Amino acid sequence: MEARVTRAPLLLLLGLVLLLRLPFLNQAIQGDDHIYLAEAEHDLWIPRMRAILGGEAFPPFDREGSIRGWGKDSLETLLDEFERRRTASLRDFAAIGLADSDLSRTGKHPEFGTVTLSQLLSTWTAHDLIHLSQITRTMARRYRDAVGPWRAYIKTLQ
Repeated sequence: MEARVTRAPLLLLLGLVLLLRLPFLNQAIQGDDHIYLAEAEHDLWIPRMRAILGGEAFPPFDREGSIRGWGKDSLETLLDEFERRRTASLRDFAAIGLADSDLSRTGKHPEFGTVTLSQLLSTWTAHDLIHLSQITRTMARRYRDAVGPWRAYIKTLQ
């Protein structure tokens, strides 16, 4: 169970860090996503997993407030912070030592009501994949004109 669940977030971390550090990374990140990623890593996944395991309600996540709290930090600083926080999340995740039976445990989300740990972990993975998709689409669009007539076959570039 543990290896199956922990491997995906680690690969996503490496993918995000590599993609976000490319020379044209400012074009790859939409708006304040880089701030949001670092803050969500701190406030959402592990704290909510612990809330489920502890039978507690989730605290609400203030996306706007978290963005304001970062001020004008450099992108490099924010990426370093995201990397540090994801590494800590993976360490904490592994230390919890989930069993398959834990996946059906429930918690109380402030908006959705009852949710399972399995749903939370699936959301974490999907959340990362969505941001990776946003980044790779932006990167691909740089080649919109360079691909010539093949553009007709590449939906992302149309």
